[in-house]
Amino acid sequence: MERGLGTLLRHVTAHLDGDLQAIYDEIGVPIRPRFYPIIRQLVCSGPVAVGELAEAAAVTQPAATQTIAEMAKVGLVTIAKGRDGRKHLVSLTSKGSEIARQLRPVWGSVATSVAELDGELSQPLSQFLSEVLEALDREPFRDRIRRAMKNG
Repeated sequence: MERGLGTLLRHVTAHLDGDLQAIYDEIGVPIRPRFYPIIRQLVCSGPVAVGELAEAAAVTQPAATQTIAEMAKVGLVTIAKGRDGRKHLVSLTSKGSEIARQLRPVWGSVATSVAELDGELSQPLSQFLSEVLEALDREPFRDRIRRAMKNG
């Protein structure tokens, strides 16, 4: 049986995230792969509003809020109200900063491994996925489905 596109994408993500989680577990750091874009943004920018972190991580604001709450539970970030009282600013704790420092070599190894994987493919995976996202920005998948349904 041929697997559908969504199944294939979830399977690839499960491989990548699952194997990276195994590395994190082996070295004993309390993080998950989905924490990476938030930690990276905080390392680069300092305290950041939740909405900006959601944008940087390419997730919805509720998904970012959920991830940030999970990060706060393990002591990686703090959340404080901004000056206007409406925005919430997220900052790395000293524990979060230390873990980010500790993981720099791991993240460098991830980049090396991605390049190695890309070399085994007919086209670099990140380039291909970027092209997919650009095509979906031009015409969302739902519109493509609706058009296909009309054309029968």
